Amino acid sequence: MLTVETVSAADAPDTPAARRLLSLTPDALRRAFPFLILLDAELHILEIGASLAKALPLARVGRSLHDVFRVTQPVASRDPAQWIAEAGALCTLRPIVTPQMMLRGAVEPLADGSILLLVSPVFASMDHLSALGLRFSDFARHDAVTDLLLMARSMQMAAHDTQRMARRLRERGDQLNAVLDLSINGVGYFGPDGVLQLNNARFATLLELEAERMTGLRLAMLDDHLAHLLAGADRGRLALTDWARAGSPDEPLHLCLGEADPRHVCLRLRHTHEGGTIVYVQDTTREAQIDRMKSEFLSTAAHELRTPMASIFGYTELLLFKSFPPEEQRSFLQTIHNQTALLVDMVNELLDLARIEAGREKEFRLAPTRLDAIVSRAQRAIAPSAARHELRISLDPGDAMLMVDAAKTHRALLNVLSNAVKYAPNGGVIEVTSCREQRGGRAMIGVRISDQGIGMNAQQLERVFERFYRADPSGEIPGTGLGMSLVKEIMELQRGEVTVQSQPGVGTCVTLWFAEFANPAAAESPIGVSEGVMPSEIQKRS
Repeated sequence: MLTVETVSAADAPDTPAARRLLSLTPDALRRAFPFLILLDAELHILEIGASLAKALPLARVGRSLHDVFRVTQPVASRDPAQWIAEAGALCTLRPIVTPQMMLRGAVEPLADGSILLLVSPVFASMDHLSALGLRFSDFARHDAVTDLLLMARSMQMAAHDTQRMARRLRERGDQLNAVLDLSINGVGYFGPDGVLQLNNARFATLLELEAERMTGLRLAMLDDHLAHLLAGADRGRLALTDWARAGSPDEPLHLCLGEADPRHVCLRLRHTHEGGTIVYVQDTTREAQIDRMKSEFLSTAAHELRTPMASIFGYTELLLFKSFPPEEQRSFLQTIHNQTALLVDMVNELLDLARIEAGREKEFRLAPTRLDAIVSRAQRAIAPSAARHELRISLDPGDAMLMVDAAKTHRALLNVLSNAVKYAPNGGVIEVTSCREQRGGRAMIGVRISDQGIGMNAQQLERVFERFYRADPSGEIPGTGLGMSLVKEIMELQRGEVTVQSQPGVGTCVTLWFAEFANPAAAESPIGVSEGVMPSEIQKRS
């Protein structure tokens, strides 16, 4: 049994009644000092605390103290007598293999000549403690290091949590900024003080805000800016702040900004819990244009369909309820036939446009096709209606290969030729020629159709590709106004283009530009040749 005697400082050391003995069993001593070291008179280790043995496996019984530790206190630590002389004094040890750990405690010489070192570890951080494989249970309950380590661990965990939350906030902020920057819609946040604190670039673009106006921008200032941009009679009637308070959070506010080139935007405002305001801006210009075009299309289509149907209904009603001479009946039937043909053409062209727009490239079957084959096929198709015209065809080179959909290209060329015949009602020459050009860095073949018809002015020329638009509004020239729209769709979906030049009273020149197919092997292929005839077979027709 290890016995420790303590003497009260208030009592005389030689008074037996005053002397109290306190005895500890070896197990109690080891529990109270789990890092103790017991040395013999030669400073060899006789016993070592369980926790210290766990942290320092090299500190085994029988080894010299100086083989395991570097002793800082006492200074003359290699002299056993010095240890005895330092009874109750401070001793500091640092393990040689683990210098980040330090042991501090008191020297207690024992009666049998051995030396007891009652020490505790000092750590710089929780990482050092974990690296040695120690836990809080390895320390004595009365040891202050437990409280210090617990506090350090709590602070370290709090710091790690703070760093993790800060990292997550940064990541979330980066994600939010990326989403805002990539968004096609504008977002702006006005703080509780009404000043703009956050916005993406699209916000400034849609609302036509210059960079110098963004700093310090207030919601009331944005209100004034938009009120000035409002088109027509709505100018000056905007009150965003009042509207945000009175309106539903999800109720949109539609604005038309500008006069010459109007921009349609849709605003949504929502208040935050802290009193800020989020302004969400969506560009609805395209939707407004589509709605306008749809309304115009429906109105025009209804008008164009109603005209021939009214003629058909009127003449059939006359034939049903009245008697007419055979010559008049035939004239009525001819009118009904012509108007019905016009309706059929209009419906077919509408269906063609709808199929092309719905299927886009899927509706096209591109293949190498000879230029002269396409022109010859269109020539034969237009011949019956071009009896009063002289059709001159000059293709150079006529054997050029085009990568096109033969059927669709025939339809486009036939539409242009049909217009040349209809808009030159008094006859004249219709020339079909070809040419080669570099357009946009590509080798292109152009098929040019020129007539001597009524022509178009600059305003009419700008609208030539609009659906249902007709340069002659009199109605004397039959047609649906869809032909050139269809031509443009067909050419663009074949990576080609169409250009139109015209002068009133002189005539019109339409050029269809095709990408040239320059594969020599394909040039010898019969694909497309069966559609028409060779250049030598193309004749002038009057």
